[in-house]
Amino acid sequence: MERKKIVKEILGTELEKLGFVYEKGSYIRRKKGIKQSIEVGEERYARKRAKMYFYANAYGQKPVELEDFVPGILQESWEYETDEEYRAIIQQFKEWTLTYGLEQLEKMSIPTTEERPKPETNRYLYEHHEELNREYLKKMGMEGVEAPDVLFALQDEMEKLQRLPFKEVEQILVGLAAVYGHCMCLLGKGTWYWNEERQSCLIDNVGESGILEYPLLSLISSYQRKIIREDEYIKRYINNIYSRNTQIKLGCIKGEPTDLKVISEIYDKMYQRREEKGRI
Repeated sequence: MERKKIVKEILGTELEKLGFVYEKGSYIRRKKGIKQSIEVGEERYARKRAKMYFYANAYGQKPVELEDFVPGILQESWEYETDEEYRAIIQQFKEWTLTYGLEQLEKMSIPTTEERPKPETNRYLYEHHEELNREYLKKMGMEGVEAPDVLFALQDEMEKLQRLPFKEVEQILVGLAAVYGHCMCLLGKGTWYWNEERQSCLIDNVGESGILEYPLLSLISSYQRKIIREDEYIKRYINNIYSRNTQIKLGCIKGEPTDLKVISEIYDKMYQRREEKGRI
Protein backbone atom coordinates (compact mmCIF):
# COMPACT_ATOMS: atom_id res chain seq x y z
CA MET A 1 0.00 0.00 0.00
CA GLU A 2 1.34 3.45 -0.92
CA ARG A 3 -0.27 5.60 1.72
CA LYS A 4 1.44 8.81 0.57
CA LYS A 5 0.11 8.29 -2.95
CA ILE A 6 -3.43 7.78 -1.67
CA VAL A 7 -3.24 10.87 0.55
CA LYS A 8 -1.91 12.98 -2.32
CA GLU A 9 -4.53 11.69 -4.75
CA ILE A 10 -7.52 12.34 -2.47
CA LEU A 11 -6.48 15.11 -0.05
CA GLY A 12 -3.25 16.54 -1.43
CA THR A 13 -4.65 17.62 -4.79
CA GLU A 14 -7.36 19.64 -3.01
CA LEU A 15 -4.87 21.25 -0.63
CA GLU A 16 -2.51 22.14 -3.48
CA LYS A 17 -5.35 24.10 -5.12
CA LEU A 18 -5.46 26.14 -1.89
CA GLY A 19 -1.76 26.93 -1.95
CA PHE A 20 -0.39 24.08 0.15
CA VAL A 21 2.87 22.40 -0.84
CA TYR A 22 4.06 18.94 0.24
CA GLU A 23 7.16 19.26 2.45
CA LYS A 24 8.71 16.50 4.56
CA GLY A 25 5.50 14.59 5.25
CA SER A 26 3.18 17.59 5.68
CA TYR A 27 1.14 19.90 3.47
CA ILE A 28 2.29 23.43 4.23
CA ARG A 29 1.41 26.93 3.19
CA ARG A 30 2.54 30.32 4.46
CA LYS A 31 -0.04 33.03 5.01
CA LYS A 32 0.83 36.52 6.27
CA GLY A 33 4.06 35.20 7.76
CA ILE A 34 2.39 32.24 9.49
CA LYS A 35 3.22 28.64 8.57
CA GLN A 36 0.11 26.44 8.41
CA SER A 37 0.55 22.67 8.36
CA ILE A 38 -1.71 19.65 7.76
CA GLU A 39 -0.40 16.12 8.19
CA VAL A 40 -1.90 12.66 7.85
CA GLY A 41 -0.06 10.31 10.20
CA GLU A 42 -0.40 7.11 12.18
CA GLU A 43 -1.12 6.27 15.80
CA ARG A 44 2.26 6.29 17.52
CA TYR A 45 2.17 2.81 19.05
CA ALA A 46 -0.34 1.08 16.77
CA ARG A 47 -0.14 -0.09 13.17
CA LYS A 48 -2.74 0.86 10.58
CA ARG A 49 -4.49 3.52 12.63
CA ALA A 50 -4.71 6.84 10.79
CA LYS A 51 -4.69 10.30 12.41
CA MET A 52 -4.61 13.94 11.30
CA TYR A 53 -2.64 16.86 12.76
CA PHE A 54 -3.18 20.58 12.21
CA TYR A 55 -0.70 23.26 13.24
CA ALA A 56 0.04 26.96 12.76
CA ASN A 57 3.22 28.45 14.18
CA ALA A 58 1.57 31.58 15.61
CA TYR A 59 2.86 32.33 19.11
CA GLY A 60 1.26 30.19 21.82
CA GLN A 61 -0.60 27.87 19.45
CA LYS A 62 -0.25 24.09 19.77
CA PRO A 63 -0.99 21.25 17.32
CA VAL A 64 -4.55 19.90 17.32
CA GLU A 65 -6.20 16.77 15.96
CA LEU A 66 -9.60 16.23 14.38
CA GLU A 67 -11.30 15.32 17.64
CA ASP A 68 -10.28 18.72 19.05
CA PHE A 69 -12.50 20.74 16.71
CA VAL A 70 -14.79 18.59 14.51
CA PRO A 71 -18.33 18.63 16.01
CA GLY A 72 -19.51 15.44 17.63
CA ILE A 73 -17.66 12.72 19.47
CA LEU A 74 -14.74 11.44 17.43
CA GLN A 75 -12.23 8.72 18.06
CA GLU A 76 -8.51 9.48 18.29
CA SER A 77 -7.57 7.38 15.26
CA TRP A 78 -9.15 5.34 12.48
CA GLU A 79 -8.25 1.69 11.96
CA TYR A 80 -7.91 0.15 8.51
CA GLU A 81 -6.69 -3.06 6.90
CA THR A 82 -7.04 -2.62 3.14
CA ASP A 83 -6.30 0.07 0.58
CA GLU A 84 -10.00 0.65 0.10
CA GLU A 85 -10.57 1.16 3.82
CA TYR A 86 -7.67 3.60 3.91
CA ARG A 87 -9.06 5.47 0.90
CA ALA A 88 -12.44 5.79 2.63
CA ILE A 89 -10.74 7.23 5.72
CA ILE A 90 -8.76 9.77 3.70
CA GLN A 91 -11.91 10.76 1.85
CA GLN A 92 -13.56 11.46 5.20
CA PHE A 93 -10.43 13.34 6.36
CA LYS A 94 -10.69 15.50 3.24
CA GLU A 95 -14.32 16.39 3.96
CA TRP A 96 -13.55 17.30 7.57
CA THR A 97 -10.51 19.30 6.49
CA LEU A 98 -12.39 21.35 3.93
CA THR A 99 -15.42 21.83 6.18
CA TYR A 100 -13.71 22.48 9.52
CA GLY A 101 -9.93 22.14 9.26
CA LEU A 102 -9.17 25.20 7.15
CA GLU A 103 -11.26 27.41 9.43
CA GLN A 104 -9.45 25.92 12.43
CA LEU A 105 -6.08 26.77 10.86
CA GLU A 106 -7.17 30.40 10.47
CA LYS A 107 -8.08 30.53 14.17
CA MET A 108 -4.72 28.97 15.03
CA SER A 109 -2.91 31.56 12.94
CA ILE A 110 -3.68 34.27 15.52
CA PRO A 111 -1.17 34.58 18.41
CA THR A 112 -2.70 33.77 21.79
CA THR A 113 -1.30 36.92 23.43
CA GLU A 114 0.22 40.30 22.69
CA GLU A 115 2.90 39.50 25.28
CA ARG A 116 5.16 37.79 22.81
CA PRO A 117 8.37 38.23 20.79
CA LYS A 118 7.01 39.82 17.62
CA PRO A 119 8.75 39.63 14.21
CA GLU A 120 9.44 43.37 14.29
CA THR A 121 11.02 43.34 17.76
CA ASN A 122 13.01 40.23 16.90
CA ARG A 123 14.21 41.92 13.73
CA TYR A 124 15.22 45.06 15.61
CA LEU A 125 17.18 42.94 18.07
CA TYR A 126 18.94 41.12 15.25
CA GLU A 127 19.90 44.33 13.44
CA HIS A 128 20.91 46.34 16.54
CA HIS A 129 22.05 43.79 19.15
CA GLU A 130 25.56 45.21 19.46
CA GLU A 131 24.49 48.81 20.06
CA LEU A 132 21.64 47.68 22.31
CA ASN A 133 24.10 45.65 24.37
CA ARG A 134 26.31 48.71 24.86
CA GLU A 135 23.33 50.97 25.61
CA TYR A 136 21.79 48.72 28.24
CA LEU A 137 25.08 47.80 29.89
CA LYS A 138 25.57 51.53 30.40
CA LYS A 139 22.02 51.96 31.76
CA MET A 140 22.62 49.06 34.17
CA GLY A 141 25.99 50.48 35.24
CA MET A 142 27.67 47.25 34.12
CA GLU A 143 30.09 48.48 31.44
CA GLY A 144 33.33 46.47 31.44
CA VAL A 145 31.93 43.99 33.99
CA GLU A 146 32.35 40.22 33.59
CA ALA A 147 29.38 38.29 32.19
CA PRO A 148 28.42 36.45 35.43
CA ASP A 149 28.01 39.73 37.33
CA VAL A 150 26.06 41.22 34.41
CA LEU A 151 23.67 38.25 34.54
CA PHE A 152 23.12 38.73 38.27
CA ALA A 153 22.26 42.37 37.53
CA LEU A 154 20.00 41.24 34.69
CA GLN A 155 18.12 39.04 37.15
CA ASP A 156 17.49 42.10 39.34
CA GLU A 157 16.31 44.15 36.35
CA MET A 158 13.88 41.45 35.26
CA GLU A 159 12.42 41.19 38.76
CA LYS A 160 11.66 44.94 38.63
CA LEU A 161 9.79 44.56 35.33
CA GLN A 162 7.68 41.49 36.04
CA ARG A 163 4.66 43.37 37.48
CA LEU A 164 4.64 46.21 34.95
CA PRO A 165 2.34 46.18 31.86
CA PHE A 166 3.91 44.61 28.80
CA LYS A 167 3.47 47.77 26.72
CA GLU A 168 5.67 49.63 29.19
CA VAL A 169 8.46 47.07 29.21
CA GLU A 170 8.47 45.59 25.69
CA GLN A 171 11.30 47.77 24.37
CA ILE A 172 13.28 47.34 27.58
CA LEU A 173 13.02 43.56 27.17
CA VAL A 174 14.48 43.88 23.67
CA GLY A 175 17.48 45.76 25.10
CA LEU A 176 17.95 43.32 27.95
CA ALA A 177 17.71 40.44 25.45
CA ALA A 178 20.75 41.90 23.69
CA VAL A 179 22.65 41.95 27.00
CA TYR A 180 21.54 38.41 27.80
CA GLY A 181 22.54 37.11 24.35
CA HIS A 182 26.01 38.66 24.48
CA CYS A 183 26.61 37.28 27.99
CA MET A 184 25.72 33.78 26.82
CA CYS A 185 28.34 33.98 24.06
CA LEU A 186 31.30 32.69 26.09
CA LEU A 187 34.58 34.21 24.90
CA GLY A 188 32.49 36.42 22.61
CA LYS A 189 31.72 33.46 20.34
CA GLY A 190 28.31 32.80 18.83
CA THR A 191 26.61 33.51 15.52
CA TRP A 192 23.68 35.92 15.55
CA TYR A 193 21.35 35.30 12.62
CA TRP A 194 17.85 35.89 11.32
CA ASN A 195 15.61 32.84 10.93
CA GLU A 196 13.15 33.76 8.19
CA GLU A 197 10.77 30.86 8.81
CA ARG A 198 10.47 31.57 12.54
CA GLN A 199 10.76 35.33 12.06
CA SER A 200 13.17 35.27 14.99
CA CYS A 201 16.61 36.41 16.06
CA LEU A 202 18.70 33.40 17.08
CA ILE A 203 22.23 32.83 18.30
CA ASP A 204 23.83 29.61 17.11
CA ASN A 205 26.53 27.71 19.01
CA VAL A 206 26.80 30.23 21.87
CA GLY A 207 30.35 30.21 23.22
CA GLU A 208 31.10 27.08 21.14
CA SER A 209 28.83 25.17 23.51
CA GLY A 210 26.60 23.75 20.77
CA ILE A 211 23.61 25.48 22.37
CA LEU A 212 21.09 27.54 20.39
CA GLU A 213 19.65 30.64 22.07
CA TYR A 214 16.45 32.62 21.38
CA PRO A 215 17.31 35.68 23.50
CA LEU A 216 14.07 37.65 23.17
CA LEU A 217 11.89 34.57 23.59
CA SER A 218 13.84 33.63 26.73
CA LEU A 219 13.31 36.99 28.42
CA ILE A 220 9.67 37.43 27.42
CA SER A 221 8.93 33.89 28.64
CA SER A 222 10.52 34.84 31.97
CA TYR A 223 8.46 38.03 32.11
CA GLN A 224 5.22 36.15 31.34
CA ARG A 225 5.67 33.80 34.29
CA LYS A 226 5.65 36.84 36.61
CA ILE A 227 8.02 34.95 38.87
CA ILE A 228 11.66 34.94 37.77
CA ARG A 229 13.23 31.64 38.77
CA GLU A 230 16.06 31.82 41.31
CA ASP A 231 19.37 32.46 39.52
CA GLU A 232 17.64 31.67 36.22
CA TYR A 233 20.13 33.29 33.84
CA ILE A 234 23.37 32.48 35.61
CA LYS A 235 22.39 28.80 35.67
CA ARG A 236 22.00 28.85 31.89
CA TYR A 237 25.42 30.48 31.65
CA ILE A 238 26.94 27.67 33.75
CA ASN A 239 25.23 25.10 31.51
CA ASN A 240 26.92 26.74 28.52
CA ILE A 241 30.30 26.40 30.22
CA TYR A 242 29.75 22.71 30.91
CA SER A 243 28.48 22.14 27.36
CA ARG A 244 31.53 23.89 25.90
CA ASN A 245 33.82 21.73 28.01
CA THR A 246 32.04 18.66 26.67
CA GLN A 247 32.63 19.85 23.11
CA ILE A 248 36.34 20.25 23.92
CA LYS A 249 36.59 16.79 25.49
CA LEU A 250 34.92 15.25 22.43
CA GLY A 251 37.44 17.00 20.19
CA CYS A 252 34.76 19.05 18.44
CA ILE A 253 36.66 22.24 19.24
CA LYS A 254 40.29 22.81 20.10
CA GLY A 255 41.25 24.57 23.31
CA GLU A 256 41.54 24.25 27.04
CA PRO A 257 38.42 23.62 29.14
CA THR A 258 37.13 26.64 31.03
CA ASP A 259 38.67 26.73 34.50
CA LEU A 260 36.25 24.99 36.86
CA LYS A 261 37.36 27.50 39.47
CA VAL A 262 35.29 30.06 37.57
CA ILE A 263 32.16 27.95 38.10
CA SER A 264 32.99 27.57 41.78
CA GLU A 265 33.31 31.35 42.10
CA ILE A 266 29.94 31.83 40.39
CA TYR A 267 28.27 29.44 42.82
CA ASP A 268 29.84 31.31 45.73
CA LYS A 269 28.30 34.54 44.44
CA MET A 270 24.94 32.82 43.99
CA TYR A 271 24.85 31.74 47.62
CA GLN A 272 26.09 35.13 48.80
CA ARG A 273 23.26 36.86 46.92
CA ARG A 274 20.71 34.47 48.39
CA GLU A 275 21.96 35.23 51.90
CA GLU A 276 21.76 38.96 51.24
CA LYS A 277 18.17 38.59 50.02
CA GLY A 278 17.24 36.33 52.93
CA ARG A 279 16.51 33.36 50.69
CA ILE A 280 18.65 30.85 52.57
